[in-house]
Amino acid sequence: MKWLLNGYVSLIKEAFGVKNDGAFLVLPANLGILVLACGMIGLTRNALHVLLITPIFYSFAPDILWTMFFWPIHLFLFPSAVLHYILRISGYSRINVESLFSLAFYLQLLHLLVPFIDWIGFAFGLPWMYELGMPAMTTDLYINFLVMTPGIIFVWWATGYMVIRFFRQFYKINWPTTLTSSIIAFLIVLIPIYFIWPSFNTLFNHVFGILVWDSQDPRLNVPRQIQWGYGTYMAVTSAIGLAYYVRIQNTKQERK
Repeated sequence: MKWLLNGYVSLIKEAFGVKNDGAFLVLPANLGILVLACGMIGLTRNALHVLLITPIFYSFAPDILWTMFFWPIHLFLFPSAVLHYILRISGYSRINVESLFSLAFYLQLLHLLVPFIDWIGFAFGLPWMYELGMPAMTTDLYINFLVMTPGIIFVWWATGYMVIRFFRQFYKINWPTTLTSSIIAFLIVLIPIYFIWPSFNTLFNHVFGILVWDSQDPRLNVPRQIQWGYGTYMAVTSAIGLAYYVRIQNTKQERK
């Protein structure tokens, strides 16, 4: 626990340019414990959203709990693997995979800020969905607008700032590679979870719906609103990120 708290203090100091011991670059426990910690952060965030009465996505329905549990786990493991792979093929093979995954883990605490920023934003009349220069359209396969709340937008900016600072401060990665790798990884994460997430739900519901649907659930009239597929996508990509980390670590051990 002390190592965990030291990591958060170190991360906060780094965010404000204060000299620190870099504790946020060292995983404070084994990955199993960190995955569970991220899942609990997701469930806590969901509970705060319900308590503060922010957008309707959040509830204690089983499919929402499933999705919210895996949301921080997905953002911990999958983008880390994508970024590390991009940097490796860009000539930066010396990047320590543990430090990148550790940074991503500590950044998941930002999830707990989202409900409060949303609550403040909505109190001032800020919208929670943003159209992209065209009339909003939503189908069972995709949407063409960003389903982002004020809190989510803030957290994405904070995350981007810390990732770029990490690349420049600790690994001296040049600006073109820093920006290119960050943008590519961001889009790989962004497009599925903000634009084509309805397709995951629709596909899952058509294949497995009879096993998980409550026949009395009014959302059956809008299949994409049953969120089992969304959370399952995050679980699968989390497993991919975890497998990547284990493979890199095993490769390093074999070379010793």
